[in-house]
Amino acid sequence: MTTVCYIAESAALLAYLAAAVLYPQRLLRPDSRSTRYAHWGLLLGAGLQGLGLLAHTARKGSEVVFGQWANITFVLVLLIVIGLLVLERRTERPALGAFLAPVVFLLVLLTVFEPRVTVRMVENPWFVWHIALTLLAYACFGIAFCAAAAYLRGDWLLKRKRVAELASLPPLHTAERVAHRAAAFGLCFFTLGLGVGLAFLFSLHQPADLKVYLSVMIWGVYASYLFVRDVPRWRGTRLHLFLVVGFVLVLANLQLARHRLPFETAPPPGVANP
Repeated sequence: MTTVCYIAESAALLAYLAAAVLYPQRLLRPDSRSTRYAHWGLLLGAGLQGLGLLAHTARKGSEVVFGQWANITFVLVLLIVIGLLVLERRTERPALGAFLAPVVFLLVLLTVFEPRVTVRMVENPWFVWHIALTLLAYACFGIAFCAAAAYLRGDWLLKRKRVAELASLPPLHTAERVAHRAAAFGLCFFTLGLGVGLAFLFSLHQPADLKVYLSVMIWGVYASYLFVRDVPRWRGTRLHLFLVVGFVLVLANLQLARHRLPFETAPPPGVANP
């Protein structure tokens, strides 16, 4: 990695940290003006991260974007941040970032310090399509999680008659609609990405591993959410817990489970990441 990449990623991490700390203040103190600075923290972090990816691409070529697991995670973070900023603008509710900004910070923190494993067969179009579709799905699932968390928080406040704290959250029907649409689009992308990924993996004669099993579980959770959405006794809090559990599985699949592909390479111990 170049010095520019290191500086950009470190500065982006600090900006995301500021957003992760400041956004929840709006939930705890509805009159707080910290959201403005948290919003700029997200914008700054995304801009710096984009700069780091561009610098890395200029040095190693465009294939490096999908050719390193760390950069794949960075692209996902950018997609989530863009989706969150659009959602905030559309709903005019400034506290939505309180549910996703900490997740963004943790993803970047874990990724910055992990070894840069390179996938040398990234030019395979099926592999690229699998990653692209899966990233779009994960970003949609992140937005669905955000809307579901806002719904759960709003429902909790309503039951305790703390109406004044609802001003920074979208109405329940809006949060439910956004969560449903994001989950539906996400499942479409994920179904295509999962199918392409399984075909690609089996073409290499690789057996199913933990990542495959987690992916099938993720598909089952979101498919179940869409299936039971019209069942009256599953509406409300119980329904939106599907989206929380599903996104937890997404994060586990992203960070804890990795394919052991025959064309991965990692820098030897004591050698700097490229």
